[in-house]
Amino acid sequence: MNLGFATVGITAVGALEPRGGKQVYFNPSSISVAGIQSTGAALTVIKQIMASNPVFTIREDLPFTVTAVTVSGGKLVVKGDVDLEKALKVKL
Repeated sequence: MNLGFATVGITAVGALEPRGGKQVYFNPSSISVAGIQSTGAALTVIKQIMASNPVFTIREDLPFTVTAVTVSGGKLVVKGDVDLEKALKVKL
């Protein structure tokens, strides 16, 4: 991760969380840093970078809203709601 003043190796444990229906963010519960002396200020900067950058974003033109992100059998499972009328382009 580029922190602006250094590039460091990051190992983080946490959860993926949906926000706003279209974005998924990583919320770290623990972070370890390699390459610099780990200080409170460095960990704060890393958390801020993670909090302000989504892991992925659902395209705005897709009629899908993310409601949950889990892991099952080593695979990422994204659950959500879909507007079938828009997805199928038919009036229900």
